[in-house]
Amino acid sequence: MTVRKRAFSSSSISLFFALSISALAAAGWSMLFGTGLGVVGKLTLDFAVPLMALRSGSCRKAWSELLGLLGRHKLSFLIYLLFQVLLS
Repeated sequence: MTVRKRAFSSSSISLFFALSISALAAAGWSMLFGTGLGVVGKLTLDFAVPLMALRSGSCRKAWSELLGLLGRHKLSFLIYLLFQVLLS
């Protein structure tokens, strides 16, 4: 009984690498999108909702005010979000 070696063609190897790279790219984009949604959700719950309650305004008005605050205090919000990640 002889054992046959199965040789892979260069096209099947390149297809494997192309699919692998595509899967990694899709995973990266999914993580980026998920992180973005997480940040928006965190900012909404921690800042926009209290602004809505305090000012008796709409979500759009609260986010407008929040974006103004984010523009003026970028580093403070970044540090806040980093601490939230570290504490979770």
